[in-house]
Amino acid sequence: MGPLQKANLRAAMLSVTLSMLIALGGCAYSVKIKNPKVEEQEFSRPENFVIELHNRAYPETFSVSVDGEAMNISQFHPFPPQAGKTHAGAMPMFTIDPGKEGFHSVEAHASMDCPPFTICGHSAKKKFKAPRIQICSDEDSPPCHTRFPDDSPDFNYLAVKETLVKEARVEVPHAPYLPVTIELVPSPEGGTNVSLSNDNAYFAPAGHKIEVTIPTNDRRAYFWVKGVHVGVTFVYAKGAGYDPNKLKVNVKYR
Repeated sequence: MGPLQKANLRAAMLSVTLSMLIALGGCAYSVKIKNPKVEEQEFSRPENFVIELHNRAYPETFSVSVDGEAMNISQFHPFPPQAGKTHAGAMPMFTIDPGKEGFHSVEAHASMDCPPFTICGHSAKKKFKAPRIQICSDEDSPPCHTRFPDDSPDFNYLAVKETLVKEARVEVPHAPYLPVTIELVPSPEGGTNVSLSNDNAYFAPAGHKIEVTIPTNDRRAYFWVKGVHVGVTFVYAKGAGYDPNKLKVNVKYR
């Protein structure tokens, strides 16, 4: 074989090698987000995030963030993370309310072995919409009027007189797959104007939060608001996997 033939053979082998490396490394992923299934998915109920790690990924580098805030990886199963496995983790309580048209984002990252003999990293990101809690006076006919916190001054409203009690409720769009706990939190501004109860028997100290549970066979849970001091405040409703909402409460003279 002459020098020219040898050079052509080396060039051909190099081309094949590069093509294989591109196929192996360039198209490989270290993480895939499998739920949300599609970009800008709208969830009717909270669901698990589902994220797959490549079999060459380093599990100790696996991280997930929602709206830029890191999640605790111990919330994902299996834990510790495992290369080549699919991991599921529950949606958190969102710290950012995207408003009427906004989306949340989930981002996953992991490093992995990439040929030839290098380590590379990859991130996957998807946007999604979460269902929203509604909160209203129980004097409102079901369902609660759909309101967003930025609808001021048209958010849902409850009036109660000092020392008296009014019933209220929280609602979600569809019965949850698992029982969901909703936190009801009086606003730091004027929150001591009200006291809350989840059974109409024991009322928490004024300004303190309570919790109610929406079961899997219902969309609603009820709570009670007692007027303590005259003034206006808000009660915020928050739950994992749901966008929050608020109820305006006006405590009047008896």
